[in-house]
Formats: sequence, structure tokens, C-alpha cells
Amino acid sequence: MFIDSAKEIFVADAYNNRVQRFSRNRAPLVIGSAGNDDGELKVADAVAVGPSGRLFVADFENSRIEIFDTTGAWLGLFGGKGSAPGKFDRPTDIAIAPDGSVYVVDFGNNRIQRFKLIREEL
Repeated sequence: MFIDSAKEIFVADAYNNRVQRFSRNRAPLVIGSAGNDDGELKVADAVAVGPSGRLFVADFENSRIEIFDTTGAWLGLFGGKGSAPGKFDRPTDIAIAPDGSVYVVDFGNNRIQRFKLIREEL
């Protein structure tokens, strides 16, 4: 679960393969759906919102981080299955530092990886 600066609540609904947004001022929103394609999730374990308002979702079974905007539009992803730097084996949690660094708990590889986004639009 993550609460952003607008007091919207984002919940990683793991086994329903989605993130839900709850807000006082907007209707509830479902982000993502079950699957392996872009914008699809397979066990959405964690969600965090970055400084630019982008949602980062730990996609456990697909071993990647999916990126959405707050309306649910898919923007991109990074990671993928593996043990090399930048790859994951079942990420379970995610946090974003004030400087925009993205920290991912890489469960299957017994590590935490740090990423610095190059392009602000992601």
C-alpha cells in the first residue's frame, strides 16, 4: 500500500493481479490485469509512487517492475527474469527515495537493487 501526496491510496492486490486506487475525489480505479504481456501483472506484490507521479509495481511472477501513470495507462517496464544486474527473480517490494532512486527487493536473488531513472518521463 502507498499513499501519495494527494492522499490517494494505492493497494497492491497481489493475487488478483492488479493495483487498486482509492480516492476521496475520484472513482476507484483498477490498474493492470492478469497476464504476461506489457501492462499485465502476475502477482502484484508492491506499489510505490515516484516524485513525478508514476506508479512502480513489483510484478512477482513476471520478475519485473511495471510502470503506470495514475490513470492506469501503462508506460513501460524494467527488469526481467535473471540474476545479472538489472534482472530479478521474483521482486517482492519497492521503495522510492526522495532523489528518485528506485529500490527493489529481489527476493529470489537475495539482494536489494538500486536504480536511477535516466528519463524523467518514465
